Amino acid sequence: MENERLIPIGIEDFQRIRQGNYYFVDKTFFIRQLLQDGSQVALLTRPRRFGKTLLMSVLYYFFDMEHAAENRALFEGLKISADEQAMANFGSHPVIFLSLKGAKQGKYDLAVKSIAGIMAQVYKHCRGLIVDDNLLETDREYYQRILGGQVEAVELETSLSRLSEFLHQSTGQKAIILIDEYDAPVQSAWQHGFYDEMIQFMRNFLGNALKTNKFLERAMMTGVLRITKESIFSDLNNFKVYSVLSSRYADACGFTEGEVRQLLAETGHADKIAEAKTWYDGYHFGAMELYNPWSILNYIADGCKPAPYWANTSENSILGKLVSQADTQRTEDLRALYEGESIHTYFDETVIYDRIGQNDEALYTLMLNTGYLTVGEHDIESGVLRIPNREVRSSYRKQILKSLQDCLPRRQADFLYQSMLKGEAKEFQKHLQTILERNASYRDTGYESFYHGMMLGLMTLLMDTHHVRSNRESGLGAYDMALIPKQKKSPGVLLEFKVADEEKHLEAKAREAREQIEQKNYVEELYAQGINAIWKYGIAFCGKKVVITA
Repeated sequence: MENERLIPIGIEDFQRIRQGNYYFVDKTFFIRQLLQDGSQVALLTRPRRFGKTLLMSVLYYFFDMEHAAENRALFEGLKISADEQAMANFGSHPVIFLSLKGAKQGKYDLAVKSIAGIMAQVYKHCRGLIVDDNLLETDREYYQRILGGQVEAVELETSLSRLSEFLHQSTGQKAIILIDEYDAPVQSAWQHGFYDEMIQFMRNFLGNALKTNKFLERAMMTGVLRITKESIFSDLNNFKVYSVLSSRYADACGFTEGEVRQLLAETGHADKIAEAKTWYDGYHFGAMELYNPWSILNYIADGCKPAPYWANTSENSILGKLVSQADTQRTEDLRALYEGESIHTYFDETVIYDRIGQNDEALYTLMLNTGYLTVGEHDIESGVLRIPNREVRSSYRKQILKSLQDCLPRRQADFLYQSMLKGEAKEFQKHLQTILERNASYRDTGYESFYHGMMLGLMTLLMDTHHVRSNRESGLGAYDMALIPKQKKSPGVLLEFKVADEEKHLEAKAREAREQIEQKNYVEELYAQGINAIWKYGIAFCGKKVVITA
C-alpha cells in the first residue's frame, strides 16, 4: 500500500503531480496541437473545474527555458515525449505564466492593486532570466517598481508587454505568455459596477502584450467565458477562440470514457463505470463526449460514493442575474430542462458581458459555457441543449432554479404552497398578495406575461413533487398552468390568469378565469393521468393587487 498512487484533488501544478505519487491523466498531446495552431493568440474557454490551470502548467514546464534540463524528466513516458518534432521545441522560450483568478475585488482600485501584486510575483519568478546589464537604467527602475507592487494603473498596463521585452533582451528569444482565468477580473467588475473601468484597463494590459508585441512568440489564455473581441481584443488579427463548440482542443480538458475506465480499473473500481457515467459524463466539447475531471477524481477519492462534487465550487453572479430576469418562455425552458427535456436555441458567443441582458440567447449560451448545459446535435448557429448528467441536475436545482426565487422569502413561499395545495383560496390570495407587494415593481406589472412568468418562477420549487406545466393543450383549449402531482393520490392544481384594467374589475375577472377552466374542460389532461382530486383557481391581477376564486 506504500506505493499506491494518490488522487490529486485540487493539485494544479504539473511538477508536483509528476514528482509526487499521483495519478496523471496524460493530455500532453495538446502541446502538438498548439504547435500546429496558426493563431498566435489562442483562448480556450471551459467550465470551472475542468483542468484548465493544470493544462497551462503543463505548457509552462514544457516551454520554460530556464529550467529545461530538470523539467525534461517530468515528460518522460508521456505521449509528447515520443513526438520528436514537438520535442524539438522543448525548453525553447522564456515563459510568462500568470493567473488572474484571484483578482476578484469589489472595487476598481483594489482589483488593480491585486493585479499589481500578481505581476510583482511574475516579475520575481522571471528574475533568473533577466540580465541587468542588458537593461537600460530606466528599465531597471521600472522593473524594481513592478517588483514592489506599488505602481499606478497606467504603468501596470504595460507590465506584461515590457516583461516580454526584457526577457528577449536577455535571452534572445521571444516570450510565450500563458494567462489563466483571464476573465475573472472582468466578471467581478461587472458584478460590482466598475465594468467600463476594468475593460479599459484590460484592453491596454492585454492589448499591449498580445496585439502589437514584437517580442511575443505565442500566447495561450483560458477562461470560463468569452469577452467580445470588440471590448478587449479589437484589431487583434492573430486571435482565435476555442469554445465548447470547437472541435480543436476538444478533449484537452475533461476526461474521455477511455481515460475514466483506466482510472477506475487502476484504482480497483472497474465495476463503477455505469454509475460514474450517469453522474459525471454527458458533456460535449466539439464532437467529444467527456466527463467532469474534478468530479471523477473526487468520486474515486471518496471510494466511489456518488455526490454532487461540482456543486458550490464557485458561483456565477452573471448567470444568476440572467436567470432571475428570465421571461415566461425562458422560465418554462428552465423548468423543462430540469425535468429532463431538451430545448433548441440559437448561440451567440459574442454576447456575454457588455451587452448582457439585451440578447435572448445570452442565457443559454452562458449556461452552456459554464457547464450547466451541454449541446447535442448542432451547427455553428444553433443546437439542442440539455442538462448533461445527474450531478449537474442537482447543482441546477440549487443554483439555477434558486435564482428564480431569490427575491422571495422562503417562509412566505412555503405558506403560499401549503394553502394552494390544500384548496384554501383566501389564504392562497393573502400570501400571493404579500409576495406581489414586496417583490413586484409597477414598471413590470400590467401584462399577463409578467404575472405568468412570476407564477411559473414561484412554482419551480415544487418540481420535486409536481410536474409544472405551462400553456399546454387540454380539453377544448390551453390552460395557463397546471401542477400535476408525481404521487397520483395527491391533488393536482389548475391555474388560469386574467389581467383587469381597474381594481374594481378584479372579482369579475377572477370568476371569468375560474369559469374558463370548466368551460374549456382543462381537467382532461389531469384526469387522463389518473389525477382525480384537482384544485381549480381563477386568478386576476391588477398592478400589485390580486384576487383568487376557487
